[in-house]
Amino acid sequence: MNELDIAGVVIDGRDVLIANGESAPKWHEAVTDVALQGRKIGVSFFRKASNTPSDQKLDHLLRGYPFSVDQRRMIIQNIFVRP
Repeated sequence: MNELDIAGVVIDGRDVLIANGESAPKWHEAVTDVALQGRKIGVSFFRKASNTPSDQKLDHLLRGYPFSVDQRRMIIQNIFVRP
């Protein structure tokens, strides 16, 4: 999560995300699930600007973790621009 912060992603509901990740046998699957349904459970991912960070930068960052290609795509698609 620190790398997402540095890249320019703001995470609202960070405590919920951490709790879900810590209680799951595979934390990366829990993160993907939270990204997909996060707003329903109080977690939102926002870019600090319209294309910052870019999808390419986020994909590069997420490749350093055990996310599949589909999981990376789903996470990136659920990082929105703050209204």
